Amino acid sequence: MPTGILFAKDLLPDIRLEPTARRIRAVVTDGAGVEQILADTTDAYVLFERDHLPTYYLPHTALCEGMLLESDHHTFCPRKGTASYFHVQVGDRLIENAIWYYPEPTEHVPELADLVALYWDRVDHWFEEDEEVFKHARDPYHRVDALRSSRHVQIVLGGEIVADTTNPTLLFETGLPTRYYIPEGDVRRELLTRPTRRACARTKERRATGRSRSATTLSPTSYGATRSRSRSARRSPACCASSTSTSTPSSSTVRRSPYPSLRGPDLDRLTPISSPRSCHRPGGRLYRR
Repeated sequence: MPTGILFAKDLLPDIRLEPTARRIRAVVTDGAGVEQILADTTDAYVLFERDHLPTYYLPHTALCEGMLLESDHHTFCPRKGTASYFHVQVGDRLIENAIWYYPEPTEHVPELADLVALYWDRVDHWFEEDEEVFKHARDPYHRVDALRSSRHVQIVLGGEIVADTTNPTLLFETGLPTRYYIPEGDVRRELLTRPTRRACARTKERRATGRSRSATTLSPTSYGATRSRSRSARRSPACCASSTSTSTPSSSTVRRSPYPSLRGPDLDRLTPISSPRSCHRPGGRLYRR
């Protein structure tokens, strides 16, 4: 990485733990193919660790205790500490070392003492709300999710139940509270009123004078003529010299960019780099001051 360039991810710690409002479920199947819920919680966390995919961490209480068997397997992580493991017994099927936890985590993440994690590929199905998740935990900083859910949601206003549903859609946006979208059939429409629409001052003036909005816009013909003159004004000197026209377009027709490109001596003071995050791109190359 070129010196002097600082990426946003370099400002973050190597490991951090953040809560998530999503309901997380882990489902396993026994030898006969019968599905059983291994974990179910709305108090999950997402662990972000440098050079690793996001990982769900769940409270101990979210696990089905009847499926857990102690393991004598241990591993060590310099960032988190020494991990212990559980086997999972589902009917006659044994899933070895499927769950790990840190009885005495490092000082960087002391919250891990009360949490457990499951190997993604040793669980048959993962769910966020009622939608199955594949490959790995979703990164909330790279996406916005609208997930179907079976949570019981009620909206009460002034002691009156306005909406009652067990089929909401939950919208998750990083940094914002969860939004609940209710099916129209589960809303008491008789309690709703349409708000009064208020027109802005410009709209009121247009209505009073009888002018329409289209009267102030350019016609397609005038717009095309303006674009044609603008193109001819931006032609290179070589092209202008070979042209038979000697007239110079007026300055009012030339569309100038507020960000002039760098040319000539300006480029000598810059060093080309390969980072896509540089702010200068003269001539299609990337430069750093």
